[in-house]
Amino acid sequence: MKSIQITLAALLLLLVAACNATKLAQNENGGIGGTGISTGRISNFGSIFVNGVEYDVDSADFTRNDLLESNQQSYRIGEYVVVEGDVNPDGVTGKASKVNFSRSLQGNVTTVSSDGTTLAVMGQPVRSNVLTVFYGFNNIRDLTTTDKVEVSGVQNALGEWIATSIRKLTQSGEDWEVKGTIQHLDSSNQTFAVGGLTVAYGNAALHDLPNDIPEVGQFIRARSQQALSGMRMDASEVRLTSPTPTLSVGTKIRLEGVITRFTNSTNFAVNGLDAITTSGTRFGEGTANDLSLNALLEMEGTVAADGIIMANNVKVKESASISISLIQGAVSDIDSSTQQLTLGEGTTATIIVVDSATLWEDKTDIPASPMNFNTLNNGNYLQAQVKRGNDGQWLALRVTRTEPPPVTNTFGGLVNSVELTSQQFIIGEGTTATTLLVDAATTWLDSTALAISPMSLNHLNTGNSLTVQAQQRSDGKWLALNVTRTNIGTPP
Repeated sequence: MKSIQITLAALLLLLVAACNATKLAQNENGGIGGTGISTGRISNFGSIFVNGVEYDVDSADFTRNDLLESNQQSYRIGEYVVVEGDVNPDGVTGKASKVNFSRSLQGNVTTVSSDGTTLAVMGQPVRSNVLTVFYGFNNIRDLTTTDKVEVSGVQNALGEWIATSIRKLTQSGEDWEVKGTIQHLDSSNQTFAVGGLTVAYGNAALHDLPNDIPEVGQFIRARSQQALSGMRMDASEVRLTSPTPTLSVGTKIRLEGVITRFTNSTNFAVNGLDAITTSGTRFGEGTANDLSLNALLEMEGTVAADGIIMANNVKVKESASISISLIQGAVSDIDSSTQQLTLGEGTTATIIVVDSATLWEDKTDIPASPMNFNTLNNGNYLQAQVKRGNDGQWLALRVTRTEPPPVTNTFGGLVNSVELTSQQFIIGEGTTATTLLVDAATTWLDSTALAISPMSLNHLNTGNSLTVQAQQRSDGKWLALNVTRTNIGTPP
């Protein structure tokens, strides 16, 4: 971003004007209204929710990876987007004129760590967290070096991509793309390094590079239609770009990201954008003491001289002093008037609060779209990623509705009957009798003195003593997972 030269007197006038404008535009929710830019992950649809604002997108232009799209259906929950538009005086609704998504990385998984949170894509370090949304897989450990993924997110102070979403690609013909800072340049061989990737640019179309010459320190985007050759990309295009949107003086900005430079709680940078807090800055979640390097936050403010953001509202989501916890269970109460819901019952019941910034997902067999507070019912099973709000309540950052976890139990006793046709047997008698189904996945073990191997339902006899680990199916019937035949009298 070009530096804006300004005299000290003009700077003071500008700062006063920016502070006054912020005070005039601030609403009861601590946000600011007016035309501006919002950068952050999509937390819900219906319209598009970004940084706690529900944007009407009926008249918006949509772009995805430089291609025009006809509607919002080309986007996904968790993807990091830039929204241009107006925010209403209520601070939680607005109207978007433009929505743009530009992926961070797209390419081969090169390493997967055993910690379940980090990986490398084309040699670029990627870190997931409890707010990262996965598509096509359930856990980082599910990925292998044969997989190709699309990553959306922002970079932290260590140069890691903090992923807001990771999508496993299943279609062929997708480009390879990397964004990052040029670290090493070999002009004679026309290559440069971005992270652990060597990019050959000799045959690439060069865009926006001064004198069409790459330089160390430039932030670029390189694309290729060819698969990588080891850790080398033969680029078809290299473009000088920026990790942040271009901002002009007076722009109102809502920004989700990580602190990439930290001098103190009044002087830091978010996603590389310098910011200043004052005594008038409102901390809706957390306090100034919770700010630290690589802290995750949302910030609202106005762009002053030299691109500095005068922050009027800060919400700290996660930092060295603020952690995110998992609360899960069945919904036992829903209070729409306070946007509160209760998980569990009795002494284990926990009340959590949702707001317009909560990210919603539905991973049930018949998912609702969009998923939100109004689609919840008592008995729904939820996983909620929460943090303590300033009022002491649990605030939900992410809510996922899933099928209830399977109910398991261990049964022990004597075989009452065996039914080969229906592939089931009964343990016990009378009111304690339990019918257990078996299938091809049931494992069998015979630990009696005259053990049979392999053991199966065909070898069961009335009076045999069994220990059975079983899981309850959705129809209420018990399916045997592990069956062990023991000597009579052996405790289950």
